Amino acid sequence: MILSCLVALSSGCGLLPGDPELPANGYRVDNGIVSIYIPLCAGERVNSAEVRRIDDKGDGHVEWRGTQVRDPRQHLVVLDASGWTASTGTFRYETGASFGVDVEGSIRNYGGSFIAPDTISSPLPPGQYDVNGSVMSADEIDAQANCENPG
Repeated sequence: MILSCLVALSSGCGLLPGDPELPANGYRVDNGIVSIYIPLCAGERVNSAEVRRIDDKGDGHVEWRGTQVRDPRQHLVVLDASGWTASTGTFRYETGASFGVDVEGSIRNYGGSFIAPDTISSPLPPGQYDVNGSVMSADEIDAQANCENPG
């Protein structure tokens, strides 16, 4: 079961004091499709992902879910059917809409939320991602992976 990460632009889910800080995720939008770049460590893979639309009351409702990713070692997780052999629902990014993303990995979970008025910087050059409002490359995100202590 994927844990919901509904903290604005958070990289970690349910951290407790003393837990290692989880690495940053990078987001991008291409033609309304959201992708999340996650810094997978050696031996880590993606198991599943989901997108929840967050309503005015703060409740999340699953709009899209992927359960069999085509390439579980792929760092760029596309949040629509094109990257998955099994998925349900649809999700298209709308500027200003509140939503949360959860990606379940084999070692740790990734994700975050965008609560209006937070937005994903767009358009971005190829290979660039929005990380908490800053634009970073995949190499910059990977450099923060903390693979020695994956959590």
